[in-house]
Amino acid sequence: MRVSPIVWAFDDRDTVLEEAKRSAEVTHDHAEGIRGAQATALAVYLARSGANKEDIRSDIEETFGYDLSSRKIDYKFEVSCQKSVPESLLCFLESDSVESAARLAVILGGDSDTQACIACGIAEAYYGPLDSDLSAEVRSRLSVDLLHVVDDFGREMESHNSPHKINDTSMGGDKKYPQVRCYLLPPNGTAAALPPTIRNQRQKTIYLVRHGRSQHNKAADEIGDAAYDDEAYYDAELVDEGLEQAVHAGVSLRNKGIGCVVASPLTRCLQTASIACANDVEGMGGPRTRRVVIEHVRESGKYGHHPYNRRRAKEAISPQFPDFDFGEIAPGDDTVWALEKGRDGDGAMVQARCQHFLDWLAEQPEDTFAVFSHCVFLQQLLDVVLDMQPCTENWQPRPEYDGGTSWFNKGQVQGFVLVW
Repeated sequence: MRVSPIVWAFDDRDTVLEEAKRSAEVTHDHAEGIRGAQATALAVYLARSGANKEDIRSDIEETFGYDLSSRKIDYKFEVSCQKSVPESLLCFLESDSVESAARLAVILGGDSDTQACIACGIAEAYYGPLDSDLSAEVRSRLSVDLLHVVDDFGREMESHNSPHKINDTSMGGDKKYPQVRCYLLPPNGTAAALPPTIRNQRQKTIYLVRHGRSQHNKAADEIGDAAYDDEAYYDAELVDEGLEQAVHAGVSLRNKGIGCVVASPLTRCLQTASIACANDVEGMGGPRTRRVVIEHVRESGKYGHHPYNRRRAKEAISPQFPDFDFGEIAPGDDTVWALEKGRDGDGAMVQARCQHFLDWLAEQPEDTFAVFSHCVFLQQLLDVVLDMQPCTENWQPRPEYDGGTSWFNKGQVQGFVLVW
């Protein structure tokens, strides 16, 4: 029942049969067990290669000696390979979709989970991926660990050419980025409930923080969206409420063992980070805690390109925040804002920055980070690049923003563990 995925990793018949044999020998080291695994693998291989059903039927009969003329009317529960494999193959041969193959395997009776795995593994290679509704229903029943296995496998196999290339509905998405697993930290928690299988993998703890309420936020509440295009709020600063929110963010970050503070180069984020880390305690912005400014985590123009998201020149802003390392910020005018102006309506640019941030984070020596950023960047990071992996029940639904769920309140702090 577990042999079908092997076929997607190899592209010639002899290798597929040999790897199927190796897989079966671990737990089914018997001639019939090996024959059943190889017959299933060959059927998937032939289906994946574009063979029609009659060619698949005759090849399996000739190679393995199974009778695939018709399903047995008096079939009863049977766990042996020599009885269950031919019937499972017939469930595929008599089906007209992946779903019907599953239904025939269940109706058949017997070792239904094994039969359905065999029949549907072949059917997926023959018919193509599940339809989106059925795929969504199946995925809703899988644990986070199993979803990671499915999605990681789909991405790994994505480069293989086949008539029915593994794609977004069958294997969890035609993702543009390498998979990073993301686990939500419980409120006030410092450790996620990680599955045992990944506890020893490389991981980072990050506390994502949205900046406090700023001048453009207040103005928009008073005069409407026209405030967003007003040059008066260029690189907007925090208002009094935002200063208080920054203090509260600092309280939330206490005793979290922060090893590095990361901030967007926009003033409102730098102010929030400076105030939150002002208690001068090691592990929370103190003298031995690194503070770094990077462009990756700055705000996006996905929902409009506004002056409040244009940073001041490095030479003007860095003296205000002497505890921060501006080494990764280019001098002069804001070239990132200019590059993205009017070009990121689909979010591709901010999503690329999200991935650059993850790549950067993976290479840093610290284990725990406080990251001060912006609402759209955080939403795109969590909902798109990290594929809404964290538990969504803690987020506010915002359907006007692409159905996004990870919309941070101003000054909100939320912790995650990222695993590579």
